[in-house]
Amino acid sequence: MGAWGVRVLENDSALDDMHCAINEHKFSSISEFVRSLLGEQDYKAGLHALLGIAIVDASINGVDYTLFSSKESMYGYKDWFHSLSPDPLICLLPLAQEAIVKCIEAGVDAWNKECQKDRMALYTTFKNRLNKEKNNE
Repeated sequence: MGAWGVRVLENDSALDDMHCAINEHKFSSISEFVRSLLGEQDYKAGLHALLGIAIVDASINGVDYTLFSSKESMYGYKDWFHSLSPDPLICLLPLAQEAIVKCIEAGVDAWNKECQKDRMALYTTFKNRLNKEKNNE
């Protein structure tokens, strides 16, 4: 696996997941795709779960591009993420919140200490954004 940053799309796993879901049509729905990501068993690495969490967050709270990539194009997926906003995946909010807790509890398996701190900060950001939505229900 290659990673070059801590943001959601800054690793090969996330980009591979996006490619498979969108270009290879491996899932019958966006919900099925996100459920598969949130059901990841390796929460210490957490790369698949992080993508699922980010998709749920983007659908509910809108896209904060700074969480996804340092590239404005979001590696070609900017329009796809933007299209999530009108059709929230609110039913997956509890699964996303559970995945965040599991990832935080597992810690972060990252290539350096600085990355670990930044990845935990990213989980905390998503936790706060999604808890805001939960409190508004």
